[in-house]
Amino acid sequence: NTWATTRTEALASWSMGMNWGNIEYTDPDTQMKMIKQFESVVETPHVAEVDTKQLWMANFLIWNSRMCLDNFDRSEFAELECGRDQFHNETQSSCEATWVPNQFGLRQKIIVNPTDEMCYPNEGGICRSGSSMHPADLEDMGILDPDSVRDEVYCPVVSDWTDEKWQFCLTQWRAKTGFSGGRFLLDDPQGSETDCTGVYEKDEALTWPIPFSSGPTMYSFDMFSHEETLVMMDETRTFCDDDPDLQCWLTGIAFDYWTQVLTNLDWLLSHCTGW
Repeated sequence: NTWATTRTEALASWSMGMNWGNIEYTDPDTQMKMIKQFESVVETPHVAEVDTKQLWMANFLIWNSRMCLDNFDRSEFAELECGRDQFHNETQSSCEATWVPNQFGLRQKIIVNPTDEMCYPNEGGICRSGSSMHPADLEDMGILDPDSVRDEVYCPVVSDWTDEKWQFCLTQWRAKTGFSGGRFLLDDPQGSETDCTGVYEKDEALTWPIPFSSGPTMYSFDMFSHEETLVMMDETRTFCDDDPDLQCWLTGIAFDYWTQVLTNLDWLLSHCTGW
């Protein structure tokens, strides 16, 4: 049909997404592994570039750090919107991330030199070299000589929070930022009402522990044939569905449809040829 012809000749792209189940979201290593999976899939040849901060976990971690930028364009001038400004009464502490060495090889944020005339359409990752860290963050890690760690790389994580604090900070993050680069299961049917009829805040209570979450919409490209689609699936599943340490699963038209082809082909080969 016309759509099939046009898709293979001109569009050759499918939307896709990454999903995680009931993993240990509160564990710093799991947080970094989750980000690593996302970045690894993005870096495969047939997936379009996506900044790491578009993944909800990465966005949440940055929001809890001193690198949060939400206070610069907040909707209410008198109300600070970064994680470190949100105080959890029960634990008498704020939503504050810490920085740890980049043990999983996560991408670094692209820090553009003002004199560089090159155009950088993307920001890359959320980790930073020691030379681009906030001095206070280095002090928190016990590093008093910034020059000694100029070439080291650090990433934000959240650790040692109570379940109640996690729920509080996640709810505040969604409400303050309106972040939409991911999905969760929610206990509330809708958020608080706003001044606009039919428009609601993103302050619903999340189901806890988190049983499911997903990443932002991603796009595969150069899918000009069935073979190329299958190659893309194999390339990306290596870092997600087939990861023995932290399993996730990929979804989207390509995966939902072509998986049937692979399943049926395996069945035919085993039942009809004995292969």
